[in-house]
Amino acid sequence: MRRSPADCMLSAPNGTRHAGLMTSSAVGLGGRANGPAREDSCVITAASEVMAILGLATGRADLKQRLARMLVALSFDDKPITAQDLGATGAMAALLKDAIKPNLVQTTENTPALIHTGPFANIAHGTASIIATNASLRLCDWTVIEAGFGSDLGAEKFVDLVAPLGGFRIDGCVLVATLRALKHQGGAPDARRGMLRHLWLGLENLHRHIENCRTLGMEPVVALNRRTDHDRRGRPRGASGRAGSGRAVDGHGCDLCDPDVDEGVD
Repeated sequence: MRRSPADCMLSAPNGTRHAGLMTSSAVGLGGRANGPAREDSCVITAASEVMAILGLATGRADLKQRLARMLVALSFDDKPITAQDLGATGAMAALLKDAIKPNLVQTTENTPALIHTGPFANIAHGTASIIATNASLRLCDWTVIEAGFGSDLGAEKFVDLVAPLGGFRIDGCVLVATLRALKHQGGAPDARRGMLRHLWLGLENLHRHIENCRTLGMEPVVALNRRTDHDRRGRPRGASGRAGSGRAVDGHGCDLCDPDVDEGVD
């Protein structure tokens, strides 16, 4: 199935995946169409229970109710003390009056993206806010959600927690892998060009993530993401087949890879 990027909207959390790598960036390196070249940096908002609550809230009223139920302490006789007991609900909601609004940005391919909340999947649910997702579903035919921290954290929590809470129907799954990570997972000391033996060994980890997605009721398409400086020989056309997936997409150029052909891999 082919869809125009104009029909889709990306909804992503703030820095839930590879957070340390996203604090600095260089943009505008692809020519005039991508704007002027420049470097910039950002400070990632710390994850907290309030951040997780903001990401799961369906509106202002729901946000206040969730904040009120926050357990903040135990009394001397072990009874729960909530934010409502301390009279802090209204103040917290007031502080979040602007934070509850999703951020609309544009990708280098002119696709709209809503970036909202940062509930890291290792301590929270790892996806963009329900408010942002609902907004994108109202505005576009398709919404792509990034479930951070792999199939064993973000994807599982999206399927079991976020989707039922938001009433979302999942129509597809894309499992993103990088050649660099696969080589490291195969025991490579670094991810320099070549090292294809380590790449194939690392596919066992990819296979487990594919099985995780199937356990969650989804048949994943694997996106094999290559850096621009990678050796063309490192393009694993047969990687998805070896890892157990029927199809893969080459993340650099977005052309479909045939799992039955090992062209260019030794």
